[in-house]
Amino acid sequence: MEARIDRINKIVEHFGITKNLLAKKSGLASSNMSKMMSGDQSISDKTLGKIVGAYPQINLQWLKTGEGEMIINDSNMQQNNNTGNTMMANSSHHLNQVSNPEKIFEEFISGLKAQNILTERSMDQTDRALSEISEQRKLMERLITIIENK
Repeated sequence: MEARIDRINKIVEHFGITKNLLAKKSGLASSNMSKMMSGDQSISDKTLGKIVGAYPQINLQWLKTGEGEMIINDSNMQQNNNTGNTMMANSSHHLNQVSNPEKIFEEFISGLKAQNILTERSMDQTDRALSEISEQRKLMERLITIIENK
């Protein structure tokens, strides 16, 4: 069990997240995650499947046994995710190892940059809309003042 705790700690470190975020994104209660990480509760294959469901780039076989690489390549990601969802408890299916982790990292960063650009565009559009509403409100107030004075 201690080995599984170590591998979960490596995931947290790799993604730069907290254990609470890992739990939340995986659909696990933070209290259960705390118990598992302290060794007070066992870490089931079902729990590991939930983690892989939230982070499909993680190699479930590595997470369960420590065999292979932590991160898998894109072509195996969907297969790994499906396996994680069915918990792979008695599966003899072997996932391929990462052949180009740099490529996966570059694609991940590219996706983050694209998200950031979309967020910035949305914020700019929202700011422009709020500014326009403010200007229209001022015009309406002037119009009301003119009407009241007549």
